Amino acid sequence: VVFGIGALGVWFMIKKATPAKAATPPSQEQAQLENAIAQLNSMQTEMNSQMDSVVGRFYQSSSIGQISVDELKKNPFKREMGFDMSEMDDAQRQDRVMRLSSGLQLWSVTTTPRGMCCMVNDKVLYIGDTINELTVKSIDEKTVVLEKDGIITKLKME
Repeated sequence: VVFGIGALGVWFMIKKATPAKAATPPSQEQAQLENAIAQLNSMQTEMNSQMDSVVGRFYQSSSIGQISVDELKKNPFKREMGFDMSEMDDAQRQDRVMRLSSGLQLWSVTTTPRGMCCMVNDKVLYIGDTINELTVKSIDEKTVVLEKDGIITKLKME
């Protein structure tokens, strides 16, 4: 009996020592914070549903057949100039070729198993390659001949 009374007394002491729940109403700042969190959660739910819609459209469009570049009227990957070089006279074409080649500098000429190659600016070129719309026609020990629409220009190693 004494042991039971002691246990009951300890239980009451523990019950009295635990803090009571706060019964204060939430403050205005806390209410605003909870409102902001609720808005963010609703925005996240809406974004997830929109993303599901977008992903669904991608899945639908993946079944559409593709056409090749050759079937297009205009190649979107090819850069076209706004003017026709054939309508220009020789002086204008020569001036254009000179402007295209003005920023080019020949750095080196070497022989490789594939043939002669040169380094113009930071690009390694072989005969037939193009740089700035100019085609490499020939490579010698110290010169490279470039051509555009019949106009020829030479780069010399300094």
